[in-house]
Amino acid sequence: MSSILCFGEILWDCLPHGLFLGGAPFNVAYHLKQLGHEPLMLSSVGDDWLGTQTLKRIRARGLSDKHIQVHRELPTGTVDVVVDASGNATYEFADPTAWDRLPDTEAVLESAQKCQALVFGSLALRHKENRALLYKLLAQRHWLSVFDVNLRPPYDDVPLALELAQHADVLKLNASELLRLTNHVPVPDVDKDEKLIREMLTILETETGCRNICVTRGSYGAFSLREGHLSSADAPAVTVRDTIGAGDAFTAAFVSGLLSPVEAHEQGALLKRACVLGAFVASHDGAQPQYDQQKVFASL
Repeated sequence: MSSILCFGEILWDCLPHGLFLGGAPFNVAYHLKQLGHEPLMLSSVGDDWLGTQTLKRIRARGLSDKHIQVHRELPTGTVDVVVDASGNATYEFADPTAWDRLPDTEAVLESAQKCQALVFGSLALRHKENRALLYKLLAQRHWLSVFDVNLRPPYDDVPLALELAQHADVLKLNASELLRLTNHVPVPDVDKDEKLIREMLTILETETGCRNICVTRGSYGAFSLREGHLSSADAPAVTVRDTIGAGDAFTAAFVSGLLSPVEAHEQGALLKRACVLGAFVASHDGAQPQYDQQKVFASL
């Protein structure tokens, strides 16, 4: 069992059929808990009704709220989500919100020293206060630092993402984000272009110095480049309900595997496991369906 600090946003996804608790780091924490780890969320909520409900639901999911600050001046985060006919989502984030001011306390730094991994994304770094805290945490080199790139317009600062990638042990992103980070022209259906993805992976490794890069390709599976060794895995065929949180479930399964002794030649099996969990979530409504991991991974 590993202790993992998940840095960033907790927010409510506002969909036509209701409000759902989410945010990429929180979704990752939820699935890490399901996979047998002890995640710690580092986030903030507002002193409002949504904030109260957030804390109640976090506790109900068996997660710790030890480092979730209640901010007296900023509201709990929300995002308007529009899902198209294919299940793909677009987002409009409220700004500023409570998660733009994460708690920077001695208690946080003390807990961080006991964690085996740090998972962070780019969205929570849209303001300077959180960036300063992240760099303070990244200076602790005792853990596995995992950068889950999450470029959401208008908070899609590519130079910042490239700079952060240089501080990460693991970089996870999707194929569209890979195009952005390698300054490549947009390519329709880039998920299908295996040759191009392989080429861009090598370019990104050279530019950032990160030796473990994972690229998700939606229904086509995933690639990873680890210490020069390229692996791939297919995604199982499912009927997609919505894609919200599927990438976060993938991240959780991938990180879970990395915290186990996995040799480079076993990376394909690790990727396959992550693809299975991501596909499972995409086949259900919401980012946090309940499940028995043994049943989800029974086909492996």
